Amino acid sequence: MRMKRLILIISLLPALVVPGLACSCLGPPPDARTPLAVAEWGIKNSHVVFEGTVEKIELKNWFSDLQPGETVSIRPGIHATFSSVRLYRGNQRDKFSVETGMGGGDCGYHFVIGKRYLVYAWANDSGKLSTGICSATTLLDSAGTALRVLRGEPPTLEDLTDLRSQEEKSSKEAGAAEHRVCGKVSFPKGVQPRSAQVFFWRATEDESPIPEQHSGVKYDGSFCQDWLEPGKYLIEAIAKDSDDDAFRYAGYYPGVSTRTQAQAVVVHENDGLVQADFTIVRQPLHSVHGYLRGFPENGGDQIMVILMPEPIDVLYEFKPVPLGPRGVFEFSRVPTGSYFALAFTGAHDPFSLTCVSTKVEVNVDSDVDGLTLQFVPKR
Repeated sequence: MRMKRLILIISLLPALVVPGLACSCLGPPPDARTPLAVAEWGIKNSHVVFEGTVEKIELKNWFSDLQPGETVSIRPGIHATFSSVRLYRGNQRDKFSVETGMGGGDCGYHFVIGKRYLVYAWANDSGKLSTGICSATTLLDSAGTALRVLRGEPPTLEDLTDLRSQEEKSSKEAGAAEHRVCGKVSFPKGVQPRSAQVFFWRATEDESPIPEQHSGVKYDGSFCQDWLEPGKYLIEAIAKDSDDDAFRYAGYYPGVSTRTQAQAVVVHENDGLVQADFTIVRQPLHSVHGYLRGFPENGGDQIMVILMPEPIDVLYEFKPVPLGPRGVFEFSRVPTGSYFALAFTGAHDPFSLTCVSTKVEVNVDSDVDGLTLQFVPKR
């Protein structure tokens, strides 16, 4: 029973990385019909409201930083620290930082280092702040109405305008304001086209490893992703219906097999449409065989091993494998790339895992045999 629970826990990890989960938000009440009323409602329902510049972004509860004996949540997130803070609501503190999800359906808010935001946050019992896309958190340049409320300034005529008339105006202007990346995914010559999926990743450093957006590909290979924020993006695609153990069809714009070779597509503030056509390539898949040295063969917690790409890549569906007899483990269908391996046991918390081995980095460009992890007993 314990092994089944551990398999279930770690099997949730790809779902946390690959977009597909839905984030459902409770909007303002029906009688909040003006920007002023919506702003007042958002402020009233937040424990803390402040403006600040994102100084640092850290990935929390992720595997690459784990040491033997440490426990990690299977709900990783982002920790954003702010400078030049002006507090409007809540208690003053030495450091202003908030936790949020990584995106991809967990309601995480996407912060960018160096940009200034008006942050609406909630405090838990220990005082830690969190926010998300269901809050009114926004870039400071877009927070005019709320800032006037918070600073005690009189409202403008636009603040008092019925939102329904604003929505009609916005829908008429949407075509000119839309940031869209469209393209066509092609297969190598002689290969029958098949169903595929496209992912859009932020191309700058210190970003969440979760794709910003994802899009299906039509049978003719065409795709379009609407409403991307201005910025640099890496585009990846993978065929969904290949079950061959020897290779897969996947790749990155402008038609390369590795992320280091990928070129970023730039969406400018005034861009209406960016075209990005590329061909995905035939990529070999490998097997990785290994051994956990020093593990307790009799008794103790059940152990599983995970092989994680670094940097994280949704084109590789990482799944844990149970430790076999005499401590052996095997991964199949592993794409060429850099990885690290760790062994885990299920912790008492059903949503966390405890590391029980040293971290081993491995470069996979062919079949790997003899990858060795060292078991580290609990202290």
